[in-house]
Amino acid sequence: MLRAALNAAIAQQLITFNPAAHADLEAARRPKAWRWTDTHLDAGPITVAKQLVVNGWEV
Repeated sequence: MLRAALNAAIAQQLITFNPAAHADLEAARRPKAWRWTDTHLDAGPITVAKQLVVNGWEV
């Protein structure tokens, strides 16, 4: 997202150099998926939403 914003700033001639283009980043790890069970569904939407946030997913 930062790289896209900086590229847009270059296109608008607000900056002349995109420092993010030269950044060495490690590959992002995919979040571990978990299977919905009847227990999750019976717990109700509020409980499930809280668990998703705890696991790193935003609802």
